[in-house]
Amino acid sequence: MMVKALLKTDSKNPEALAKALNADNISADSLKVECVGGRQVVTTVESKSLSTLISTLDDIVSCMQAGEKVMRGG
Repeated sequence: MMVKALLKTDSKNPEALAKALNADNISADSLKVECVGGRQVVTTVESKSLSTLISTLDDIVSCMQAGEKVMRGG
């Protein structure tokens, strides 16, 4: 069974954030990160395991927080 999650987040610089996250996951076919609508980053994750999906989402959120902090200059 495949499980899928869709994570939508707002960002002051969604293009840069999506680009940074995509560079980190260049070989992950089950992960898609894109900029949508000018202020939003949309991340789609698929996995065969719910625990893997949750861990991946946790990693993505941590990376997004770090990226936002860097872009704020802090």
